[in-house]
Amino acid sequence: MDSADIIGQSDGGILALLLAIRHPSRVKKVVANAPNLRPDDTAVAAWLLPLTQQALDQAKAMIAKGDHSKDWVRIKRWNELLLNELHIPLTKLRRIQAPVLISGADDDVIKPEHLLEIYRSLPRAHLSIMPGATHFLHQGEHERFNTLAERFLRSPFIRPTSKHEIEREVREQLQP
Repeated sequence: MDSADIIGQSDGGILALLLAIRHPSRVKKVVANAPNLRPDDTAVAAWLLPLTQQALDQAKAMIAKGDHSKDWVRIKRWNELLLNELHIPLTKLRRIQAPVLISGADDDVIKPEHLLEIYRSLPRAHLSIMPGATHFLHQGEHERFNTLAERFLRSPFIRPTSKHEIEREVREQLQP
C-alpha cells in the first residue's frame, strides 16, 4: 500500500497529524477528532488537568504498593502523556499537504478555540464542531461522526470560501 487515510480520536488524532507530518507521502487524508498540540490549559479544559494529576498520583502510589488490581503502569503513562507530552509547533502543521478534517465537540475537553487554531494552521483543512456532544462524540454520536468522516474521506477536497461565493453572487447580480 502506497498511502492510506488515517482516522484518529484524541491521542489517535495527534498520532494521525504526526503521521502526516513525518510521512507525507504515506497519508492521503486525515480525520483528527479532538487532537491537541500541547498539554496545557490553552488547549485542554483547565478542570481536566488537576483530575489528571490526581489520577497520576494514585497510579504512582499503587505501583509503589505493588498493587496489581489494575494496569497502573498503563494508567500512569496515559496520565503522564496528557500532562507532559507532545508539543507540536504550528510550523510543523503548516507542512501537512494532505487534506485534514479537524473535528471536536462543543463540550469537548479539547477547547474549541484550540481546534480552530489547529484548523487555521493547516493549508488544506475542514473544521467541524459537533453540537450537543462531548469528547466521546465518536461513541455517543457515532452515526453523525461516521457520516461526517465518510463524506470527507470519499469526496474530493475543496475548500470553498464565503468571499468567493459572495463575489460570484454579486457578479451574477450585476450582469444585465
